[in-house]
Amino acid sequence: MPVPNSIADLSATIASNSPQGPDAIGTSMDDYLRATAGILKQMVSLGTNIASVNTITLPNDGHAFIVTGTTTITGIAASWNGRAALLRFDGALQLTHNASNFSLPGAANITTAAGDWALFVQTASGVWRCALYGRANGEAIVAPFLRTTGGTVTGDVNFTGAVSVDGVEITATPAELNVLDGVNPTLTAAELNYLDVTTLGTQQASKALTADANNTVTVPSGGEINFASGAALQIAGATVTASAAELNLLDGKSAIGPVSMTAQASTSGAVIDFTGIPTWAKRVTVLMSGVSTNGSSVPLVQIGDGAVVATGYTSSCGVNGAVNAGYGPATTGFVFGGAQSGNVISLVMVLVHLGSNVWACSFCGGLTNSGNPYGIEGGGTVTLAGALDRVRITTTNGTDTFDAGVINVMYE
Repeated sequence: MPVPNSIADLSATIASNSPQGPDAIGTSMDDYLRATAGILKQMVSLGTNIASVNTITLPNDGHAFIVTGTTTITGIAASWNGRAALLRFDGALQLTHNASNFSLPGAANITTAAGDWALFVQTASGVWRCALYGRANGEAIVAPFLRTTGGTVTGDVNFTGAVSVDGVEITATPAELNVLDGVNPTLTAAELNYLDVTTLGTQQASKALTADANNTVTVPSGGEINFASGAALQIAGATVTASAAELNLLDGKSAIGPVSMTAQASTSGAVIDFTGIPTWAKRVTVLMSGVSTNGSSVPLVQIGDGAVVATGYTSSCGVNGAVNAGYGPATTGFVFGGAQSGNVISLVMVLVHLGSNVWACSFCGGLTNSGNPYGIEGGGTVTLAGALDRVRITTTNGTDTFDAGVINVMYE
């Protein structure tokens, strides 16, 4: 083998290169040494410029080349397998993708710009793959997946396929969505149509409620989100059936634990009613302090499901002491106290839903009469036809009137 001039003259098989053992070197030893050093230098050097043509040919010397001109390039002439060539473009031209022998990122044509770089590798004779492509402006040659965590997406976001949220495809058109620059919209209830954005029209659609890049929906200060009659509120696919009063969401804080109703003075009247208890209540507590009547009829608590129920109770109470040793069984309500005038009662009565509209009652408290203290306790059950929504405090005869104390009800 003669003295090589470039790497193209060498073989990847070491034993095939010269000089070999029997070769007569003569005065050529220095030529072989210089050739080796020169070829090494060529492989890390900037080669001569390449004018753009449909099929460009890479010089044997150099590993990086500047491509001039604007002619479309459709391939690279065959070189040696494994050869890597770094090309820099000094202008705009088209690289035409060919899956067989000129494969480009994204399997699509590329329009170059001045300063762009591309790394090509020959994987088989005349078969070149673009392993890397870097734009001078830093943009990705293939659009990346849109990912942001706690950040903001700026500029245009273009979708060429379907857009889905939590697996549900969005079918509205761009004109219908018409979300511009993240501006918080002003809207009326009529303009904000949650069920069918297509009815809004292109001008009204810009006022559709949207989430920002952090999946946060912001209602401007003083604004409200109103659901029209018949509209459903769903959370995680489940419809919320509670009323606004039942949810009791005030200033962004959820009601936790018992909800207190408005206390009422038990200083007049034969009945004291608490209505509007939500149908989801499973525990109702009746609180009494210093309650008394003008007669001797035994006081009682009744509950109801749209109307007060005055039959079907199984109830009794006991008084620990010499006065009014007990009362019951009673069927018209949950009795408490005894059949004697002058009784002043303070107690806590708990009503618990056992299921199937069956309610159980238990209470304990204190009773004074003429300054003498006694303990009281009792309970019972009753079955309603529907969900409990009211509590009444009255007397067995229904005519004695309250003359002192305060009563309140809590539900949870």
